[in-house]
Amino acid sequence: MTKFKVAAIAAAISLFTTASQAAVLFQDTFSADDRGTGSYTTVTELTNWNIVRGNVDILDEDGIYACPSTCIDLDGTGSPGPVIMQSKTLFNFSAGNEYKLTVDFPRGTQNDSLIFGINIPGVGVTSESAVGYTFPSTYEMMFNSGTDFSAYLYIEMLVVPNNLGPYLDTVTLEGPLTAVPLPASGLLLIAGLGLFAARRRGRN
Repeated sequence: MTKFKVAAIAAAISLFTTASQAAVLFQDTFSADDRGTGSYTTVTELTNWNIVRGNVDILDEDGIYACPSTCIDLDGTGSPGPVIMQSKTLFNFSAGNEYKLTVDFPRGTQNDSLIFGINIPGVGVTSESAVGYTFPSTYEMMFNSGTDFSAYLYIEMLVVPNNLGPYLDTVTLEGPLTAVPLPASGLLLIAGLGLFAARRRGRN
């Protein structure tokens, strides 16, 4: 498992709920990676993602794996280690604005534990966990900061590869959101650039 670096200063924050829709800043349905074979292709790079560790399988839309759209099997065939995916784009986030990252798992052969979130260069990973889920599942992470910052989108599997895993078909980044603070009982402590991360459990 990757060790995450975090800044030394922790900030008390409150959870937020979304009060309005936001612009879609990024959405990857992996259609650009579809090979059109109706089967799978093992790769170490995707159109919008660098595979930092391990490999993944592209499962073609309407192929033998019955994905409703192009899917990425996060436990790639013969992967030498738990996969880490990081977006090729470094996204810029503005102070005081709230953002939402969503990942969708329509199918899979095994509900392996994983984390997803953002990786801030020089600081580390702020993430949400997906554990013990069923298919289909959708997970969200909402975050904001008191200062401007830049970050990559980040996904990491947490279990030893065995060629069985969840199928990812959509990653969406939205923002800025209009947020309404919840009561003080929702306060959290996290670290890193005063980064505020409000995490929401996945929907099955």
